[in-house]
Amino acid sequence: MRRTLPVFSRVAAVVAAVLVGFPLFQDYARSLEIGVAVDVLGWLGKADNVTQVYHGAVLAPGEAPVFAAALTPSCSAIAALIALAALGAVTKAGSPGRRVVALGSALAIVAIGNMIRIVTSLLVGLWLGRSSLILFHDVVGATMTYIYILGGYIFMLTVLIDPSDPSRRWIGSPAAHPAMEPQRA
Repeated sequence: MRRTLPVFSRVAAVVAAVLVGFPLFQDYARSLEIGVAVDVLGWLGKADNVTQVYHGAVLAPGEAPVFAAALTPSCSAIAALIALAALGAVTKAGSPGRRVVALGSALAIVAIGNMIRIVTSLLVGLWLGRSSLILFHDVVGATMTYIYILGGYIFMLTVLIDPSDPSRRWIGSPAAHPAMEPQRA
């Protein structure tokens, strides 16, 4: 019981952080994300075609009718960032410095991946209209989300696993697992 108490307390702290963190930061995160996306579109020469409005953008795609695109809480990266930070917080592998680098890198991958998804969705909306934005967001955007979240997590684990640690030398190669070594008589 002594050894499980710290584990359960860390897990409880992580769950509490997620339950408090998401409602606390989601408005700010969505405003920041849509603001950055609109700025990127401005740098791409689309400043006249897109305007930020609270947690969304108004798009004017040339010949097609003007429409609004909202960045909902589920489209924001904040939930994935908080969940990834929570996973990083309970990880014991690696030195503290290595954990900070791994977690920071993974969070950057998720944040940048989400910005690419938002910007490309808005670009598709500007080029092809509202229906195309919705289709792109639902199909390609969901696939991109899966890839960048999983990629960030795998990257974090890759950084955390020290290749010089003999207890981890078998990772990725079942044949090198200590249980597979021949027994000496």
